[in-house]
Amino acid sequence: MNERLVEIFTAHGPTAEQIVPNARLRDDLDLDSFEMMNIAIELEEAFGKVLSDANLVQLKTVGEIACYLDLT
Repeated sequence: MNERLVEIFTAHGPTAEQIVPNARLRDDLDLDSFEMMNIAIELEEAFGKVLSDANLVQLKTVGEIACYLDLT
């Protein structure tokens, strides 16, 4: 898993061990929509790819976000 991606997620509560490709954002990491918007902003700044509201609705796992950002 990309180190910067893990850093961004862990800044919002989950532990590094929880940040695995199949971790579900809401169910496994317990991230609410406010936290996900903040994470999306940080990911956009770090990786230069926009994560719109529509993207956030469709992307359900850490792995899906990593694929969308071309980190896999």
